Amino acid sequence: MSGHKEDLEALQTALQMEEDGRKFYLDAAERVHNPLAKRTLKWLADWELEHVALIKKFYASLKDADSWGDVRQAIKDEPSPKQEVKTIFKEAQKQIDELVKPDSEALEAYKTARDFENKAVQFYQGLLEKVSDPDGKTFYEFMLEQEKEHYEILDSSFRYLENPELWHSEQEGWMFDGG
Repeated sequence: MSGHKEDLEALQTALQMEEDGRKFYLDAAERVHNPLAKRTLKWLADWELEHVALIKKFYASLKDADSWGDVRQAIKDEPSPKQEVKTIFKEAQKQIDELVKPDSEALEAYKTARDFENKAVQFYQGLLEKVSDPDGKTFYEFMLEQEKEHYEILDSSFRYLENPELWHSEQEGWMFDGG
């Protein structure tokens, strides 16, 4: 039996959490009418698949080889969610008249998704505090940062739908004319 019993159990829980997140995002995307919300939720569902693949990889490595494997190599080329979502918002700006109409389904989906991601942040933070293996620590740090970025994306999307003008002024920063 693997010397990483607790890690294997934690990864099983993480896998279920990521799969549940994917299902939630896909279900929510089907229910919302706002094109930006629909696209963002589908994008997050796809992102959860990336997490599922990583978790399965490290679970198998721990179970079969009693080692995390090369975590740094596995995550080094993973793109940042923040970088990829910038494209979604850039394209949204072109369709501003259609996208600025918030619907209650989209706002509620974002609120629920933020809660989900906040729980994921807490989950990975807890695992990070418990793990002693350096590779496990690297993996949980990576997942923690991913979930934090997901939360920030959802929060930004929520604020965009709620008040696009304010969102744009926040993104561009305030400019003061010093006379």
